[in-house]
Amino acid sequence: MVAAKPVQTWRSRLTRDIGWSLLVKFGLLTLLWSLFFSSSHRCRVDGQATAGRLALEVYQAESLARTATAGGDRCD
Repeated sequence: MVAAKPVQTWRSRLTRDIGWSLLVKFGLLTLLWSLFFSSSHRCRVDGQATAGRLALEVYQAESLARTATAGGDRCD
């Protein structure tokens, strides 16, 4: 006697398909975040460089050189 396979209902198949699609979407969103938005892609910003960009203070050539050597608001 051969055991009959249980018939898969449309609800269980739909649940399985939705679950797989959610897992794939979560994986793709994680990949996008790690490629474009993770902390390794963020720029360092210090107060002096920000003030210089916004012209909140008059900065001299030496402070500009200090910002350039220290990283300032530049992405390395």
